[in-house]
Amino acid sequence: MRGGIYPLETIIREYVESEIIVNELMGLSNVQQVSISFLALISMCEKFYKVQDYRLEVSNSIKNRKAILKAEAYTQLRVDDAMNKISDEQIILKAINIDSKDIDPKICLKHSSDKRDIAVALNMNNVTFFLSAKLPISLTSLEVTREQYIRSIRYIMSNHNSRISEINLLSDEEINLFQMVNQTKKDFPHDLCVHQMFELQATKNPNSIAITSEEDVITYFELERRSNIVANELRRRGIGPNVLVGVYMGLSIEYVIGVLSILKAGGGYVPLDINYPQERLALMCEEANLKLLLTNNSIDINNPLQEYETIDVGSFLKSRGPHDESRPKLVNNSLDLAYVIFTSGSTGRPKGVQVQHEGLVNLIDWHLGYYNIASNISTMLFASIAFGASVWELWPYLAAGSKIYITPDDHRKKVEQLCTWIISNKIDICWLPVSIVNRLLKEDLAHSLPIKYLLTGGEKLRNPILSPLPFEIINQYGQSETTVVMMKYKIPSRSLCNHPHYIGSPIQNTQVYILGEQGELQPIGVPGELHISGA
Repeated sequence: MRGGIYPLETIIREYVESEIIVNELMGLSNVQQVSISFLALISMCEKFYKVQDYRLEVSNSIKNRKAILKAEAYTQLRVDDAMNKISDEQIILKAINIDSKDIDPKICLKHSSDKRDIAVALNMNNVTFFLSAKLPISLTSLEVTREQYIRSIRYIMSNHNSRISEINLLSDEEINLFQMVNQTKKDFPHDLCVHQMFELQATKNPNSIAITSEEDVITYFELERRSNIVANELRRRGIGPNVLVGVYMGLSIEYVIGVLSILKAGGGYVPLDINYPQERLALMCEEANLKLLLTNNSIDINNPLQEYETIDVGSFLKSRGPHDESRPKLVNNSLDLAYVIFTSGSTGRPKGVQVQHEGLVNLIDWHLGYYNIASNISTMLFASIAFGASVWELWPYLAAGSKIYITPDDHRKKVEQLCTWIISNKIDICWLPVSIVNRLLKEDLAHSLPIKYLLTGGEKLRNPILSPLPFEIINQYGQSETTVVMMKYKIPSRSLCNHPHYIGSPIQNTQVYILGEQGELQPIGVPGELHISGA
């Protein structure tokens, strides 16, 4: 029937048969995919292309013959605009040295007239193998792709019965780099609880200012005294190790007293943002099995949280005693809960993440060392108490004996006022959300800020900086499950607009890996899932 007119049913039958072969391969389960050998894959491909040859013959009788031939003639790689710079019709990258007499390969790039469609071929004994890829790649990454392809061919030629998943695409340099990046082991006071680190500073520097707000100023001695009073009352009400207590209040001195008192009593705190919808707050309290809430004002009778037992911290401290000001006896250890913070609920239901003292102490220890935090440092509280950033805004500085300012509410969205306030209080280090940082970088006052480090994260900075800043911008990346921060990256100041914003390298006692579907390390530039281990 060569050159003849094929019946429609014949065309459909042969097309379906080829599709069945494709589906046979693509429909393999994950387990089957990793267990299939390269020889088995070649056998399936040979069967497929045998049918494809027939399909090409059939396509001669179809009006769109040219389109089908073009689609099936070779594998195309889409590349970026850099290809427009290529002037030659064919580019020979270079000869490849493979230790086998049976292979005389060359890798070449052949592009179409528009200089954007690329075919990558490996020629071995007059047989051409095409590199199949559908992802856009740049010229700089093409050499990496070439090397990975060569490593695959080398491995297959000497291990042709091995499973496809066993092909190692990583170079020795990449393996060494991954090992070096994850060498983060460092000793830290893992047997301490967080509040013990604060108590050391309260004993060492009792008269130093701890917290400053618009309404009040409190020293480390007074913060210790007041938190002891509330802690002893919590202990009297049955709060102990791993018992959770809600903190339902805004940023204030009473909030700091509250979370400290819960830890001193032995429990863990659950921050509850007063701006959250009442239904969400009720759900969080139910999920955490809370019995007691700390507040700094009375709860409205229509609020569903009104049914919980509460202690109004401010009113309790002002009430007539007697009050027990002694430091409660330590009853918890570093493996007990420090706090539970709820995720944003993107899956439809908020999820509480439990964090132990040990993980938080590791974060504190890294933060103190990386940013050179000491008692002469001033910082500020800006984040909502229910947001992860509030953890590193508070605890490292209480552990260092630093001075902490509470950002006034009317400065939070007025960037010029915020800059003026930061300058007047001589803030050394602070965290701000990306939305605020993007606006701050447009302000002339940004170049007058006294800060040494501006911490941010979660989104990409969009505004370029045309002149050097007097401070460093650090992107901090992490999840609640990793005690908020697990990676950090210093953003180059002159290229914020176009520079890729990496998430950086892991902090101390943390390891990160980008793995494929079968748990294999991914080469540089290849997408995968981020896996985290450590403190």
